[in-house]
Order: sequence, then C-alpha cells, then structure tokens
Amino acid sequence: KTAYSVRLIVSDPARECCAFESNDRTRRLSQRENILRSLFADDTAALVLPADAKLSLQKFQCSRGFMRYAEQSVDMIFEPVERQLSSAVTTPAGEGDVCVMRHSNLRAVHAVMHVACADPTLLSDESSAATARTPSMIGLRSALSLAVKSSCAHIFLPLLFLDARLTKVISIQAVVRRAESVLRVLRGVLIDAQDKHHALRDVTLFVHANDVSDALWTRLCGSVA
Repeated sequence: KTAYSVRLIVSDPARECCAFESNDRTRRLSQRENILRSLFADDTAALVLPADAKLSLQKFQCSRGFMRYAEQSVDMIFEPVERQLSSAVTTPAGEGDVCVMRHSNLRAVHAVMHVACADPTLLSDESSAATARTPSMIGLRSALSLAVKSSCAHIFLPLLFLDARLTKVISIQAVVRRAESVLRVLRGVLIDAQDKHHALRDVTLFVHANDVSDALWTRLCGSVA
C-alpha cells in the first residue's frame, strides 16, 4: 500500500502557502524561480479552501487577503484571478461546488480549490457534526479527489475547513468532531487512491494559533495520528 506523509502545523494556510517568506529581493526571486521550476517538473501542489457559497470575486477579496497574494508578482503563466473566476462561475454557485484556480505566482501552490460553503467562517456546537452528506464535505471530497486525479504531489488543507480562526468560544469536543469529519473525508480519498496511479506524496493540515490550547492540540494530534 502507498504510504503518505500527513503533518499538522499551526499556521494560516493561505499565508503559509501563498505569501512569499521574505521581503529580501534575492530571496523572493529564488522563491519565485522555485515555484515555476516545480510547475514544469510536475511537482505540483494544491491548496483547498472554503469559500462563500456565492463564489463571488468580492468575497474572495475579503478572504484573508487572497487577492493580494494572487497579485503579489507578475509571474503569471495563467490568466488573472478575475478572468479565471468570471469564466469558471457562469451560473450561481451552490454549497459544495468547487472552483479551481491555477497560479504560477504563489509561494508553495499551483492550484487553489475553492469549495463553496454556506458559512465558511462559522463553527458552532450545532454545526460541528458535519457528515459525509453535508454539502461542504461533499465539495471537500470532490476537491481532494480532483487534486489526486490531477497528479498533485502535495495537498494543503485547513483541518477545521474554515476560512478564518474561530470567532466564538465552543467546546473542545465540537472542534474535535469537526476535525474528525474533515479527516474522514481525507482518509476516504486516500483509500480510494491506494490502487491507482497518482503522484501524491504528502498532505499538510493547518490550524490557527489562536484556536489551539494545549488540551485541544493533544486531541487534534491524536485524531490525525
């Protein structure tokens, strides 16, 4: 069977995957060169993010500075985000739909898969128990499956599948339930890919620093393991 490397880190996924690390000009040029080299070497990476169910450009502009990251350099082999979005979303999107955007000017990923969610910024005790039939989880599975079928070697994903850090205090049990729902989807996709030819080597999961207490971190690590 294929073995995958799965790691859990504390960071903002959009900033970690999209923003260049340094303001040093030489360092930035090196990072820009590396992302282009990996694109043509078939060592591609995808970031899966929740988005507003309308998948509107205005919502993306408000989503953790994603538009700022997408326009941070001029190494654009693919069309600008505005043009990709206008051609991809020709009808009103519903929850669970996936919009894929290709990039050549982000620090660590070549594709960003935006999954439409009813409210990508909210997690409550009631909404934490997502199931495989929940539209957002169906969309997540579709995005992950597409990344595997597209020969992505690396996949990045927020463990709680939220577009922001937690904005209200909820129980540790609710957060763990949400994480386990996302992990069930991920494991299902990885199991389906076991006997198929693919390039996937590793998956990186993110949680925001402000969301993680020592007790929660221990529980989340146990779930990922």
